[in-house]
Amino acid sequence: MNRIIISGISLTNPDTFQPTQYLSNDDAIPADNGKFHYPVCSYLKKNMRPGDKYKVILLVKKDDNKNYEKNIDIFKKEMEEANTDAGAEIEYASPVYTDFKEELTVHEQLMDQLIDRIEDGDHIIYDMTYGPKDQPIVVFTALNFAEKYLGCEMEHIIYGQITNFDENHNPVKGIMCDMAPLFSLSSILNLINSDDPEKSRKLLKSLLSV
Repeated sequence: MNRIIISGISLTNPDTFQPTQYLSNDDAIPADNGKFHYPVCSYLKKNMRPGDKYKVILLVKKDDNKNYEKNIDIFKKEMEEANTDAGAEIEYASPVYTDFKEELTVHEQLMDQLIDRIEDGDHIIYDMTYGPKDQPIVVFTALNFAEKYLGCEMEHIIYGQITNFDENHNPVKGIMCDMAPLFSLSSILNLINSDDPEKSRKLLKSLLSV
């Protein structure tokens, strides 16, 4: 099966960027017991299988210190580690580089380039842990488009929530969360077709209770 891995790249100084053990309480997203910088690699270490094919799309904000360059290398090394036993096929699309600015043109550029790299019918896993606050909003919009018009399927939206820090404020443990229900919640609005505010409220409540 062909899968797309979409992941934001951390802007953290790579010299202080610490790996973390991500635990999972969700059977749908089992995690490896090792420490990883990127939660999706912990998930893949546990779930990659021989014969799997993955295309990786990295979302990169260009910070002035160019921390993103080394952090891309960290991601790729962790992907190799995750794939050690499985021997799956991994392909890297050209990263989606955008400026670290809050401008509409930057958001449009991100969405346009991301859609160009997603192929029809892909199964998608998105790690939203790293990146600026606006990034998941733009990516969710792109994923809605991919699901509705490109025949794609959302498998998981992963978020690594840090829960424990050491005395030097370095992350020690985290929880791996699947935010796919949040994505589904945003998609519910597409099912409501009414110009009547009261009817729309009732339809929303009805859909949420299903």
